[in-house]
Amino acid sequence: MFSMDAEDDEGNTIELPDFDAPNPESESIKGQTKDRVHDLLNGLDTTDRAAIIMRYWYDYSEKEIAESLRLSVSAVKSRMHRARKEMAGLWQEQEDDLTAEMERRHYESPAF
Repeated sequence: MFSMDAEDDEGNTIELPDFDAPNPESESIKGQTKDRVHDLLNGLDTTDRAAIIMRYWYDYSEKEIAESLRLSVSAVKSRMHRARKEMAGLWQEQEDDLTAEMERRHYESPAF
């Protein structure tokens, strides 16, 4: 991840890090988060999933979503609220499960 060469005070060439290069750990976390969101979306009702995707991926207004899905604006608001709440609950359950798993493993031998 080094992209530039420079010289120190003694004339030795040193490589400087490229701070714009992606960080492997953060890129991995982004990928895992993306996968979790996709899994949660796939668990939603088809219409709820469509409304969420139109709003947050394609930036449709609630009125545009309502017209596309042949719903009232209030139905879109209700569906989106319910879908976000469901996704948040499932996300929290997964976080709790991961935390519990890590706590159990804390007492196990590192060999396992």
